[in-house]
Amino acid sequence: MGNELRLTDLTYEFPGFAFGPVSLCLDPGRVYGVLGANGAGKSTLLNLITLQLRPVSGRIEHRGRTIRWGDTYWKERCSYIRETPAFYDELRVREVLAFAASIYGRWDDVLAESLVTRLQLDTEKRAGELSKGNAVKLGLVAGISSRAEVLILDEPTSGLDPGVRASIQRILRELMAEQDGNLSILLASHIFEDLEEVADEILILRDGSVVFEAARNDLERMVLYRCSGAEDLAFEEANLVWRTGATRWVLTWRTGDLAETLALRPGCVEERPRSIIEAVYHGAQRS
Repeated sequence: MGNELRLTDLTYEFPGFAFGPVSLCLDPGRVYGVLGANGAGKSTLLNLITLQLRPVSGRIEHRGRTIRWGDTYWKERCSYIRETPAFYDELRVREVLAFAASIYGRWDDVLAESLVTRLQLDTEKRAGELSKGNAVKLGLVAGISSRAEVLILDEPTSGLDPGVRASIQRILRELMAEQDGNLSILLASHIFEDLEEVADEILILRDGSVVFEAARNDLERMVLYRCSGAEDLAFEEANLVWRTGATRWVLTWRTGDLAETLALRPGCVEERPRSIIEAVYHGAQRS
């Protein structure tokens, strides 16, 4: 057992919706991009990890320690930044950070001051006056300065203009590099470009289950074929197969036997989508 965050057979139930069982191993030093349609279970996953929801069954472990409901150990090591971070509107930025420092036993004042400067946050501005982009930046300062080891981000760049999104992407890359492998990030987003820029791993949820999981580097070693009339072929080697009408789409290793067969097969054409993550996401919804 290492330093990973491990979820084992985690389940939850809402009226008309069952989540799980989901098992995942999330390693430190990695950014996990979480994708899924509305209602797929993304928010449920994030809320279970952050103890906002109590699982029906299964367990959560961090560094080999079982995380219990209300565990103060975990609350000091896991930080959750929602799509619209919530702060006390009347507090100034410096007061928000002072309040955070008072409740996090591992708070790092020097790091907080450094991040505020780098992110160009006005410490005299009231939280209620911040733009969404600056509110996300303030959330990042609080999450990182608390020395969180797992940072959960739920749609942090939704609704932001491209320039601010690019700034957030750069900040996340820099923070990961500076944390020397001690931080893992779960980033839920519908914006494929964000995940292409920062994610090391891709997780796709559908109907409360993880239906696809792959390292970003592995996706770059795969090839996508669009095939018609390939009913006689076996696709055990494929990483993902789905249909749209009479067309079959096959994602497989570029150097594998299946790719060689498809390259020579009449009716099979290699596709080069603008975004492989976007193509795989839409395919996983149909597989």
